[in-house]
Amino acid sequence: MFSQFTNVQLISAAVILILVIAAAVVGFVDRRGKRTLAFRNRFGSEYDRAVLEHGSSRNAETKLADRETRVDALKIRELGVIERGTIRHRVANRAIPLRRSPQGRGH
Repeated sequence: MFSQFTNVQLISAAVILILVIAAAVVGFVDRRGKRTLAFRNRFGSEYDRAVLEHGSSRNAETKLADRETRVDALKIRELGVIERGTIRHRVANRAIPLRRSPQGRGH
């Protein structure tokens, strides 16, 4: 199969193949590093806790990305002046009960 190629051609092809593989590995490692840095900057100490909890940076980044997607899907908006006043009034008058932690303390 390779008898039609000269040794120089085979060596050249092998060197090119090795260079392509090396470039792909360097690109992958660089992209992972940039992704990890972006997650660290976005989540801060929560990133470190997620790595400890999930056992690897890859698992932690997957979980944090899932969380980010869920949060982005929420319709979070600022309350208007009237809504804020209504909620303050209801909380002050205990129309909205405070949530209790399992130990019985509010949070």
